[in-house]
Amino acid sequence: MSFKKHLAKLLRVYKDKTRIILYLDNVRYHHAKRLKYFVKAHPQMEIRYLPACSPDLNPVERVWWFMRKHITHNRYLSSIKERIAKFWQLLSGCLQPKYY
Repeated sequence: MSFKKHLAKLLRVYKDKTRIILYLDNVRYHHAKRLKYFVKAHPQMEIRYLPACSPDLNPVERVWWFMRKHITHNRYLSSIKERIAKFWQLLSGCLQPKYY
């Protein structure tokens, strides 16, 4: 799914809202010209960008750091199956899909 399709879905899901504010990081596709035209055509949607190089303001960056430390760079986990099991153990509050 493209990011533009994701925004269109947000507009459908929250069609009764007068204002939708999104906080985004500065990844390149968040600044695409087509995206700017799309947002301009939907005034109820407002995009705000996080400052560059500010991982403390982007919570998913902390998740990636934690996963790298405990899973991908963990030399005691030798197989991909062990890494997947460790991932779901760390996120035990989430539902685990049955794909492996």
